Amino acid sequence: MSELSLPLLLLLVVLPALGAVVPRSFLTGRGARRVLLLVTGVELALAIAVAAVFHFGGEGGILVDPFDPGRSFFGRPFLFVDELSSLLLPFGALVFGMVALVLPRTERHRASTRRILAMEACTLSVFLTAEPVLLAGVWVLSTLPGYRELSVGPRARRAEGLYMLGTIILFTAGVALEYFSEVTSPAGRLADVLILGAVLTRKGIVPFHSWMLGFFEHAALPTAILFTAPQVGAYAAARLIVPHAPDAVLTVIGVASLATAVYGAGLALVQSNPRRAFGAFFMSQSALVMAGLDSRTTLGLAGGLALWISSGVALAGFGMTLAALEARRGSLSLRTYSGGYQRTPFLATSFLFFGLAAVGFPGTVGFAGEEALVDGVVGDFPQMAIAVMMTSALNGLLVLRAYFRLFGGARVHIHAFQRTRPRERAGFLLLVGVLLALGLAPGSFLMSRHRAAEAILRARYGDSTSSAPRVELDEQPLTATLRDRELLP
Repeated sequence: MSELSLPLLLLLVVLPALGAVVPRSFLTGRGARRVLLLVTGVELALAIAVAAVFHFGGEGGILVDPFDPGRSFFGRPFLFVDELSSLLLPFGALVFGMVALVLPRTERHRASTRRILAMEACTLSVFLTAEPVLLAGVWVLSTLPGYRELSVGPRARRAEGLYMLGTIILFTAGVALEYFSEVTSPAGRLADVLILGAVLTRKGIVPFHSWMLGFFEHAALPTAILFTAPQVGAYAAARLIVPHAPDAVLTVIGVASLATAVYGAGLALVQSNPRRAFGAFFMSQSALVMAGLDSRTTLGLAGGLALWISSGVALAGFGMTLAALEARRGSLSLRTYSGGYQRTPFLATSFLFFGLAAVGFPGTVGFAGEEALVDGVVGDFPQMAIAVMMTSALNGLLVLRAYFRLFGGARVHIHAFQRTRPRERAGFLLLVGVLLALGLAPGSFLMSRHRAAEAILRARYGDSTSSAPRVELDEQPLTATLRDRELLP
């Protein structure tokens, strides 16, 4: 365990939280955007600094904050950075920073600024802790924006909002039961089931998925993206379920997630509303992350952890190009060819790139992550590899269908107001650069996810793998596999 010299972890939580409670009277139209850009930019810089210290300046293991209140009052740190969270912090901060840059003017800045900063504080707090009670508290706070979006309006939307309320009840009840019981006792197993139910619901895993499409259809797209892209449910599963849950529970996660991935991909292909298609697309791709958590091999689990970041970044960019297009054209449809590539060529190119990057197009980091996931699971369950490839193929068809329907067709008159603004270009190009840089040189990124996967499997099975014959910690080194697949020189 090593200690930071500055309270960077506390700043990552406190800074956006303070921005979220700034009185609305201080947030005028331009002032709100400036505050949002300043805070999210500083958060991204802090997250990158923490990741750099962990990987290059620390001693490995765990990195803690010098002023963590948990160390003074409870004898253990509440906030820390390990291999799993070291890259999740800059990933989460990057998504929030990009959304702040490309946020359309049609959004109400005073309300959006406070909401976005509150969501960022909650998301980064989740990535900085493994304390079950603290996770439960932040889970409740991070769920409120989604519940608010779904709990107002028609009865159908209020019914969808009950799913969010259900995740709060299940998660808090599971954590409370786990706190007062042994892990291997019947009460401890029931706690795992309750937490798993909350995770599967928040992730939109079949059969708890019906709220997902309505959420993307009715909610503000930036809010929907920030609520789902960091995939807080996957983090809760990696911390509270995977390390000690029975193999049967992991099998349930894997089967349900793969079914969701294939079902969501097919569902997205038949949608005429781009928002609902995006919701099904996101549900399908994010389910592959949960499927990776079922893997008993280091390589397969590392692939799932890599997809967590690569698909989150790509899908966030894909969704924000859709939001930017809506701000220019109004309501969109996939029933007919809308034309207009010449009006917004940069948005069209970004839309296609992010969509293909999300499904693992060669040259992007998603390709390396998906290759690792497929190679890792094919030895255990060949059917899983087939489902992963089928999901990618169907989602690739969705991306091309949506691209041609939204940008292909007859030429239309060019309007000056539809040109992309410098801040939009900066936000999208930032994500493009990250996806390409990690895709062309994925070695360090995948090795970090490989070490995180090893830590999770060792926590589950211990240093000896005799009780888990399918666990491969040393028999299949990641570097050799990547060289065989020509992903490393």
